[in-house]
Amino acid sequence: MRRFGILVAGLAVSVSAYAAEHTPAERGEICRAAIGGVMGRKPSIMKAQAEGEVSVITYNRPSDGKLWSYRCRLEGNRVIWATETGRWRTDPLDSVVTFEVLDKGKRVRIVERHEDGSQNEYSYHRSELR
Repeated sequence: MRRFGILVAGLAVSVSAYAAEHTPAERGEICRAAIGGVMGRKPSIMKAQAEGEVSVITYNRPSDGKLWSYRCRLEGNRVIWATETGRWRTDPLDSVVTFEVLDKGKRVRIVERHEDGSQNEYSYHRSELR
């Protein structure tokens, strides 16, 4: 996996330092919330599996049982995702997906901002993500 660096207050911080802020289980919950919101699916039907700093999110679509798979990683408060074999959504024309953990860790809020300035918000109680 390629690593990117970020300059914060004069210190170089690797992306892996951001991922270390959350356990693999927490990263999986955040990624399930983000993919669920973006794809219009309930996170409760999704499974998350950690593969290093990347969470692999899978679910069977209820309407036809087709298996869907995504990759997801966190960079600060940003959720970067890709389809199983597709590109990471980091192009300037891609929506920007961010997260916040609210209410003393009881809720996850996802915001998807589009290039045209519009945005979608999704909020999940942590019990929906476990």
